Amino acid sequence: MSQRYSKYSAAIVLVLDLLILNLSLFINYSIISNDVVFSSLFYQLFFVYNITWMSIAFATRNMHFSRPINYWESLHKVLTSSIIHVIVVLGILYLLKQYHIGRLFFVAQFLSFSVILVLQRIIIIYGASYLRVKGYNRRKIWLLGDDEVLQRVEYSFNNHPEYGYNLIKPSTKHLSEYSMQEIKNFIAFNRIDELFICFKEIKREFINDVLEYEKMGVKIKLISDLQIDSANTQLLNYHNFPVIHISSNAFEDQKAKLTKRAFDLVASSLIMIFGFPVFLLLVLITKLTTKGSVFYRQERIGKNGVPFFIFKFRTMHLNAECNGPQLAKENDPRVTSWGRIMRKTRLDEMPQFLNVFFGQMSIVGPRPERRFFIEQIIEKAPEYKKLLSIKPGITSIGQIKYGYAENIEQMIQRMKFDQVYLKNQKLTLDLNIIMATVRLIIQGKGK
Repeated sequence: MSQRYSKYSAAIVLVLDLLILNLSLFINYSIISNDVVFSSLFYQLFFVYNITWMSIAFATRNMHFSRPINYWESLHKVLTSSIIHVIVVLGILYLLKQYHIGRLFFVAQFLSFSVILVLQRIIIIYGASYLRVKGYNRRKIWLLGDDEVLQRVEYSFNNHPEYGYNLIKPSTKHLSEYSMQEIKNFIAFNRIDELFICFKEIKREFINDVLEYEKMGVKIKLISDLQIDSANTQLLNYHNFPVIHISSNAFEDQKAKLTKRAFDLVASSLIMIFGFPVFLLLVLITKLTTKGSVFYRQERIGKNGVPFFIFKFRTMHLNAECNGPQLAKENDPRVTSWGRIMRKTRLDEMPQFLNVFFGQMSIVGPRPERRFFIEQIIEKAPEYKKLLSIKPGITSIGQIKYGYAENIEQMIQRMKFDQVYLKNQKLTLDLNIIMATVRLIIQGKGK
């Protein structure tokens, strides 16, 4: 079922882009403009928008995807193209003296086109990965080099079918045993798409000879023999030499990060829309049973130590912390009767879906704490700093297994559960945590 890389994919993506562009242009012009559709002004906009987008697409190559796909780079490229597109279009229309077109049209056109374009790219990215796993849209690659390095590379590629590689049997002969003609014949006979060179020591003359194979349409790639955990590394490029950035904290997987953010956006939006009647009911009951404002705002520490304000329904009496920051305790007299019910069912956390929507929090992640308590935790457990490398969440393994902590020692115990999540971040685990939280809410067993 192996197939070579489709040379038509970029053209297909460009055609889809133009379909989205013209559909959004037609709809926005029909709704917002006072002019009739298919007027001379509409045709002017049609040509300006389309020619400008095609020019930018070819200049930025935003319809091309690398292998393996760099998710954030692809989305960043298309968003940048969209911004350049609207700026150039506005400039051209200014030169054409089309001043009477309303700003609302341009805003609506830019937002609708950009949003649908990003969604289209996400679908294409996941679709391409799925097809490659199923055996389509694959490339033939040949691994050439030292046995030790080859084994590691072969193991990695076999565990990532989404790369879309078919491995031709590696050759482990010593570099001196190869002739350039022998390699050339092998590439031509097997129709190799990419050549991975995995030697620990490579002479410059060999590289110069190998580059001749580019004329045969073969991509040449070098693989370092450096063994290091890829989760803790990041490759940086400084003009003409690569640098590996290492960190004690794992760098986020771009695909997982994209998936998690998309899930957070969709889930928080749906909960805020369909849960609005419940939200209003909680506002009403809280207002009738509690003095002071319905909502409680408090500064917490988020990802990378950046402070933000968390939102909650008020569950305590006014001036509950007049003597300084305090953690809630079992049967805490500061908690109102209604507040105790909300804390048991976790309904007091519902306004935090706004924090999730704005990207300050995630639905699943370690609970955000105040700097006052974090400093005390770090004194006794410095490893807590690692939890600050990811977004805090509304619920977590620690919240399910341990609940609210009453002192620093309990916060450290809860931290150990969150460290398990730190090392095993997956969407399936997030869904399991969410389901466990829902059961906790229904049972009213929140601590």
